[in-house]
Amino acid sequence: MRETKKGKNKIGIVPCSNSVFKRLIEIPTRPGTFMLSEEIILHFVSKLYEKYEIREKSIMRVIRNADIDAGSVYDEDLDYRNMMEHMIKQRNRLNPVCVQLSRKINDKAKKELTEYLEIGMKHIIDEYTPLDLSFVFQLQSVLKEKTELFYKKLVPQHTAELNLNEEIIPQVEKKDVILSYYCSY
Repeated sequence: MRETKKGKNKIGIVPCSNSVFKRLIEIPTRPGTFMLSEEIILHFVSKLYEKYEIREKSIMRVIRNADIDAGSVYDEDLDYRNMMEHMIKQRNRLNPVCVQLSRKINDKAKKELTEYLEIGMKHIIDEYTPLDLSFVFQLQSVLKEKTELFYKKLVPQHTAELNLNEEIIPQVEKKDVILSYYCSY
């Protein structure tokens, strides 16, 4: 939120698309230390609005209604890819249903945001965390050489309670056995 020379409040929104910026940025003076591009943009947002006083700032994610009926869009003469492109473009114009904020902003700023997006105050959620955690997988691949940061690989153990040469379900029906499943991604 910024204030004009005439004392009016304005909302300034800086879009941060993953297709434009690299999301995870290593700090050159501190190898192995990373920042998210949106946090850097938020830190330097006053440089974009030099003539304004920044009153409130936060990273925001708008979640829009995804209630799209593919049947109403689908045409047998169109291919599926064109239909999906059309649906995605339509989704970008649908009404917001929720707004996530990475930092708390004051109620006056929230009220102006709700008026701008035409949603209710109850639809604004303060998260206090990164709003998109997809960067974690990129960070994991960057840090894979530092084995001390990761759990040791688990090796499946067979229980002596079960005879693996026989069907398991009848054995479990006779006597309770703890079964544990591990799924690695």
